Amino acid sequence: MAATVVSMLRLCNTAFMLCVGLGKAMGRYRHHLSPLAGWLEFIGSLCVLVYLWEKRSKNEEKEPLLNDTKDLLNRLDAVGSVLIIAGLGVIVSTPKRNSIVCWTMLLLNFYLVSRSTSSFSVNHPIVKLAFLAVCVGVGAGLGLTWVGVDERHFYSGLKKWQKIV
Repeated sequence: MAATVVSMLRLCNTAFMLCVGLGKAMGRYRHHLSPLAGWLEFIGSLCVLVYLWEKRSKNEEKEPLLNDTKDLLNRLDAVGSVLIIAGLGVIVSTPKRNSIVCWTMLLLNFYLVSRSTSSFSVNHPIVKLAFLAVCVGVGAGLGLTWVGVDERHFYSGLKKWQKIV
């Protein structure tokens, strides 16, 4: 029963991060460094969503998208989770760090990463990698802020790209 609740929570969290990440990446949430964080969250959510889709299709004995690639799927799940957490780390490095939503999502994703391991241990390598991803995300956000990069740089590039398309 608890595994089902965690699976549903993970699916809802992934869908939420997918939508919010896409919104940030496309410029719907205009705050400092949101496009960078949005792309990290969006790509990470896509990776986790592929993992969850394959896991569900195997449980229902449907034809999976990928054939017999359990190790690849586990790595895809780990990479996706780490990208989501790195994106949240970028947001935590901005003035949005005062928002309870950012910290709640960060803690929820840490919990889900730790639950995705078989041992539910803080010493598991994926949990350590997730912690490192937060540190890298915060460092990247602070570094980009220090050199003067903000959302205007991202949005001006996005507007040029939209004119081309």
